[in-house]
Amino acid sequence: MSLSAAIQPSPDAVAAAFRPRARSCSASRRKLSYIAAANLGCSRPRNGCASLKRLRGSSVLLQIGSRSQCVTTPRSGSGDSPFDVSEAAVLANLDGLIDSLMQAKSDAEFVNVVTANVLSFDVKFFLRLAARADVAPEQDKAALTRVSQRVMGMMDGIVAQTQRQMSSSAEVLSKLVGAAADDGTGAFVLPLRQDRLDAVRGALQTVAVDEPVLSNAYAWMRKASDDGLDGMVVVIQRVLQLWAGKQLAAPPQSAKTAADPAAEALLRKLMDTTEESWDQVLGASAAEASATGLTGSTIQTALQQRMEGVVLGLPNGSYAQRIQAEYLKELEKRVKAVFR
Repeated sequence: MSLSAAIQPSPDAVAAAFRPRARSCSASRRKLSYIAAANLGCSRPRNGCASLKRLRGSSVLLQIGSRSQCVTTPRSGSGDSPFDVSEAAVLANLDGLIDSLMQAKSDAEFVNVVTANVLSFDVKFFLRLAARADVAPEQDKAALTRVSQRVMGMMDGIVAQTQRQMSSSAEVLSKLVGAAADDGTGAFVLPLRQDRLDAVRGALQTVAVDEPVLSNAYAWMRKASDDGLDGMVVVIQRVLQLWAGKQLAAPPQSAKTAADPAAEALLRKLMDTTEESWDQVLGASAAEASATGLTGSTIQTALQQRMEGVVLGLPNGSYAQRIQAEYLKELEKRVKAVFR
């Protein structure tokens, strides 16, 4: 498997990367005014929470902006199953989250609770909040209203920050991909010429490639693949390969022992070239191994140090970790094929 194939965008990975951080971003933008709510409760006494009855047959009327919407669940009977354990578990989890927000003793603690549960602030959360506010005493109702307002405000901030990051990452990616285009025509000539590769390397020195940029690159590859623009997929893959080579050129600072100088020199040379040149460079190094003292074992040691740095030094499951790990795995396979 080539390195280009190794970093082909996975539909599941792209979908997971671009799954909205807050599943009800649109809801977080609107001011909810609770007109009436279901007479719901919980299995044990809570602030603003009446005794538990049944969810089925309840109605919730919400006014969102100038529109009112009534949400009704079917009554039990006539073949409908009664309120089940899974629904009770969902309500218990939502009540626990609401209680944690109400009991937060400082702004920092409130922010920590929101951050840790950002994916939980969906329609069900706000419906449960409405239900508790409807049956709560005035004091608790005011507290629940403040929780709703603060959560919505934070969701607005998260949405705005995400939009800024996406815009910024798109600009960085456009600059990197644009550097690969021909100066005269603006077209991409494949395979990329050496001057275009050098232009991309130069662009990499002037921008910060972070996780949003990398995730955006995978989204672009997915879109280009869906549109049949295979050439654009190759260009973005090449940009990611050059970025990975730049990141891995130097041994990690966490390395406890220095790698063999000849092995380090070879790895730096390999990471300064393209994947297509690796076999040629490795073959020439193997022919001179008797004079340089280079062995497959010393190269493997240097590669292992870098792999440990990637695994231990980067966020688990991040695009940065994934790209660099795939890069090293492909390079290790090529080394083993030559230095047997």
